[in-house]
Amino acid sequence: MIRAAIEASVDRIGALIEAIPADGAASDAPRRYRRAVLTTVAAAERTPDGVNLFALAVQGWSHAQTDAATQAAIAERYGSILAHWASVAQGWGLSPARAEAYAAALGAVVLGYVVERALLAEPEVEVVLSALDE
Repeated sequence: MIRAAIEASVDRIGALIEAIPADGAASDAPRRYRRAVLTTVAAAERTPDGVNLFALAVQGWSHAQTDAATQAAIAERYGSILAHWASVAQGWGLSPARAEAYAAALGAVVLGYVVERALLAEPEVEVVLSALDE
């Protein structure tokens, strides 16, 4: 049951992320895309009925340490999101290696944001975005 809830929440957020337009023509596309991703993820923190998906994510990651099937499910879904981000970055003209690095960095920022929000109820997404834009 825990795995099903985790899979559903990651699939929901993954679908939201994949719907973000890449806008590969503009020189500031990476910054604008990063902003769109973080804003989208922040807006998905809670489901309409109040379930905190960020807290569920932290619980899922914890559960994955002792359950190989949960770990595999999370890794598969997260890998799909990273591959999507790398594909978007290649659309901006980045080499495959740079695109994978961009995807990994974006993933680290998103996961860090999710954990901090789940554990500390901070920071607000605009604080993170402002710091990254500087």
